[in-house]
Amino acid sequence: MSIICFESEAVGASENLYFDINKNKFLKKVDKNEAIWLYGSYNKDYNSLNDLFALDRVKFNLEIPEKYITLSKTLGCKNPIWEYILPNEIYKKCFFSFFKKVLKKFCESDKKYYLDTFKHVSIFDHLEKAYINEKIYKDYENCEKNSSLLKILKTFSPQQDGYANNIKYDRFSSKTGRLKVLDGPSILTLKKEYKNIIKSSYKNGKIVQFDYKEFEARIFLSVVNKNFYTEDVYELIKNKIFYDKLTRNESKILSLSILFGLSDYRIDFFAKKCNKSSESLKKEIYDFFDYNNLNEILNKNLNDGKIKNYFGREIVVDKKSNIISLYIQSSGVDASLIGFSNIVNYSKKMKFLLRPLFIQHDALIVDISESSFDNVEDIKNIGSKIEKLNGAFPIKHSIIE
Repeated sequence: MSIICFESEAVGASENLYFDINKNKFLKKVDKNEAIWLYGSYNKDYNSLNDLFALDRVKFNLEIPEKYITLSKTLGCKNPIWEYILPNEIYKKCFFSFFKKVLKKFCESDKKYYLDTFKHVSIFDHLEKAYINEKIYKDYENCEKNSSLLKILKTFSPQQDGYANNIKYDRFSSKTGRLKVLDGPSILTLKKEYKNIIKSSYKNGKIVQFDYKEFEARIFLSVVNKNFYTEDVYELIKNKIFYDKLTRNESKILSLSILFGLSDYRIDFFAKKCNKSSESLKKEIYDFFDYNNLNEILNKNLNDGKIKNYFGREIVVDKKSNIISLYIQSSGVDASLIGFSNIVNYSKKMKFLLRPLFIQHDALIVDISESSFDNVEDIKNIGSKIEKLNGAFPIKHSIIE
């Protein structure tokens, strides 16, 4: 059974409204154990209709006549109860017009990705405020001359309690699901050198960054069923394809350039170092990653300008897009968030003193106590196993000092 709950504030009603889809009628009360889809503010205990629609880039609002909106603003109403302000017939007309659109879209929506993956990424429910070293912060603030960098730094400004504001991420505006900061500290664009403004809130604690190693390459190999558990992927490519004529880092740059359609100039440069043609190098990398097979499958699955990533998230593909790059990047976003959620859930289960602070692409920054840091290898091991993907996804850690 599916029940939609229209939160009172979201629809300007005097109380929450419940609609039973199977019985096709509104209910006066519901059992808390029912499968409820909530339209309104986020509540981790319910399925979010807002998030389901946002994944499809759709948003519905109650269409209130402009003269009543102007009136409510004049009266200073922050959350107007339109049910009381509007004439009864007008409110009913507005609500049921909105209700029909929501119900139609809900019935048409593919809910599998939301229910199987998106909803279960719990990391965002556990992010906490970062404690800031005010002295170091002030030193950087006084020395930074670049106005753009200074603006970013100031988003970490400590409040009276010494903590920065909470961070809020946007999971929807990027076509791949790549995170953007909606509010709070701009961790995605903070200068690397400035990270040491973040201070542990525990006595003798540490700020630790967990990073996935060779992540895009391992995601690629996993989705084509070439599963790596121990080897360093780029080291293996360096030895097998480039015959040690390139460094590991050059092997990484060249592999990603070929796979994701980056600069041909870069490929030509490295091809000369290997005494091979660019076309020969491309073919060997394509064969290693089973590129052509994946490309064929994705193009076959392209429907109305859209594909789904490995976990089922829909991606819009335009003519200029690299379909494989979008697929791997989007699949990697979901995979990293699943892994980070596993780390946090495990740490809570084991009662480790670990406070997750920020997600920075495929890295997780945490505040961890001295005693819990002794378990860092166990924590990394938990994060290296990602449900639905074969192979291992090793994690390295570094201490921000």
